[in-house]
Amino acid sequence: MKAISLYLFACGLVLCACSNEPVKSEADAAKDQSNESSNSEYQKVLDKYSAGDIEYNGFYNSFGFHAAILNTELIEANVRRQAHFYMWDKTRSDEERDKLFKAAAESTNIFLSFYTPEKKDDNLSTDKTIWRILLDVGGKRYVGKIKKLKNNLSEMVTLYPFHTRWNTAYLVSFPVPVSQSETQTSKFTITGPMGSRNIDFPAKTQ
Repeated sequence: MKAISLYLFACGLVLCACSNEPVKSEADAAKDQSNESSNSEYQKVLDKYSAGDIEYNGFYNSFGFHAAILNTELIEANVRRQAHFYMWDKTRSDEERDKLFKAAAESTNIFLSFYTPEKKDDNLSTDKTIWRILLDVGGKRYVGKIKKLKNNLSEMVTLYPFHTRWNTAYLVSFPVPVSQSETQTSKFTITGPMGSRNIDFPAKTQ
C-alpha cells in the first residue's frame, strides 16, 4: 500500500511539473518561425558571396581567413538582417541602405575575418604590415586599403557567423565600383612572406 502511495505521489509531481511548463503563444511561435526564415535566407546569400582558405606550414597553419564581398545583393541582405534584429523602421532602413550604396558607388568593400597564430603578424592595417591584399577584376589588379574593425563582436558574428573571437575583423576597400566588380568573377588574394592564398567571388546572380 505504501509503495502504491509513493508511486501515485511521484506521478502527481510529474503531472504538476508538466502542467507548469510555459506554453508558447501563437505570436511567439510565429516570431520564432519568422526568425528562422530570416536567418536561413540571409545565410543563403552570405554563403553565395563568401569563402575562405588556410595556408599551412607543415602540420601547422600559418594564417587563415574567411571573407565576404559586399555586392548589392549582400548589402540588401545585410540591411534586412539588421533591420530585423534592431527593429528598424523604413526610414532608418533606407538611411542605412543609402549609406552603403553610396560607398559601393566608389569602392568594393570586403569583410575579412583573419587569423594567424602569431599576434605580431596580425598587422594588416598598420604601416609596418607584412601583408598585401589584392583584388583582380576584369584583367585589372587593385590594391586594398585595410581598416581594422572595432564593432561589437556579437553584432559582427550575427552578420558574419564565420567570424570568431579568435579572429581579427577588417574591412578591405578597393578603388573599383561594385557596379563593375559584381558583374564578373573577381579574385581576392592575401599575400606576404608567410605565404599566399586566394579565393574567387562569383558574379552577382541576376
